[in-house]
Amino acid sequence: MELVKLTLIYLFAILACSFLLLMDIPTWLIVILLILYVFMFTLYPHFNALWWTNNLKKIDRFLKRNKQKALFAYPYAIAHESLAEQKEALQRIISTHQQPYIKHNYACLLALLEEHYDQALTEAKQIIKAI
Repeated sequence: MELVKLTLIYLFAILACSFLLLMDIPTWLIVILLILYVFMFTLYPHFNALWWTNNLKKIDRFLKRNKQKALFAYPYAIAHESLAEQKEALQRIISTHQQPYIKHNYACLLALLEEHYDQALTEAKQIIKAI
């Protein structure tokens, strides 16, 4: 479903840009409109659900729909699942992400959950070095 939705969004964007170019609208204005259009349909729902809203039901629905993605599985696990599932979600994040600061950040959280405080401190110091 996600692929169909994105295909329709981008297909309409291409058609709209072609139409605007035929109307001799300045290219810079078309680029700005294209960026706003793509942001509105692809990124706005994520920003709205995660940063700009205080509606907990909306956030919970968003996390539930996206819990198969590694980064969203951990917040969902904190709210709804046991400690074992939280640790499993942290392991998925550590194994899937390539950025060192993300790996060290979530490894620090995992060490804290497992009550390995010396390891958590070591990982926290590595976050600063990775940035």
